[in-house]
Amino acid sequence: MTDNVNAAEARTPPGPARQRWRIVYRRTEAAADRPQRSLETAWREALEASGLPLAPTGPGSDRPKVLFGPPIPVGAIGERELIDVFLRERVGAAAVRARLAAVVPDGCELVEVYDVWVGAPALLVAVAAADYRVELAVEPAVVEPAVGVLSAAAARLLAAEALPRTRIRGHRARAYDLRPMLLGLAVRAAGPDLVALIMRLRVDPAAGAGRPDEVVRALLEVATDGPALAALRSATATWLGSGAEGGDAAEEWLRGAIDDGPMGPEPSARRGSGGLPEGGLRVVRERLVTVDEDAGTGRGPAAVGRRDPSSGDPT
Repeated sequence: MTDNVNAAEARTPPGPARQRWRIVYRRTEAAADRPQRSLETAWREALEASGLPLAPTGPGSDRPKVLFGPPIPVGAIGERELIDVFLRERVGAAAVRARLAAVVPDGCELVEVYDVWVGAPALLVAVAAADYRVELAVEPAVVEPAVGVLSAAAARLLAAEALPRTRIRGHRARAYDLRPMLLGLAVRAAGPDLVALIMRLRVDPAAGAGRPDEVVRALLEVATDGPALAALRSATATWLGSGAEGGDAAEEWLRGAIDDGPMGPEPSARRGSGGLPEGGLRVVRERLVTVDEDAGTGRGPAAVGRRDPSSGDPT
């Protein structure tokens, strides 16, 4: 039956996209050090090998129409990363899941798939924010005071009208305001030796995206000095570099800044530290928040990324 389906699809001439599936996947620790472009290439190859009737990008093109979400920092784990794939024929959810499950790239796990309106804006426009969790490993005796120090610092950042910063790209420095990019920030104990920073950062195709390393650096700059702060600086030293942002930043950190796409440069989330046990730090992008969720992103609700109410879940 599968061979007959594939043969029928091969005889179907390419035409306008009739269906759009949103793929939600997890980028595990095994793929955390894979650059965004490499991961996108792996997914394109997987989709082409899936046997799904992929729609082309346009007339006369044989390149499948695939849209990716905003780039994730190298070294970070992604719990709910997004890809949109367009099909020239309608395919049921069960068949889409089965075909994708057989070809998911190494280091990735399929979480779910659902259909969205074919004419919805691209993911880079539809995504309004990203939820991050930054886990810092410290001595058990430091957890409680560290949570107190960082909670006070977080309150100061959220109360500020502006947070002037400098972002480095290549050999140029660009001034910007971090405050509009910071939509939420909380601190909690995540275990006997873990402090977790929970943040929601704006993603905007014009203004750029907030970055977790920038928020952590700002937190440490306004935090009250003391033993807890010293432990936190030690846990983040490899990730952030030893210098101040835009000033005497370590040359290694500047070289580590890479441009992974239109959302701007993203430094490595682990800097080759080997993860939380050795490096004392783990960065997790928990999910991407789309505009239609209207979850405090400041970009308002819209018919973006919703399931197509007229299509249901075809079989």
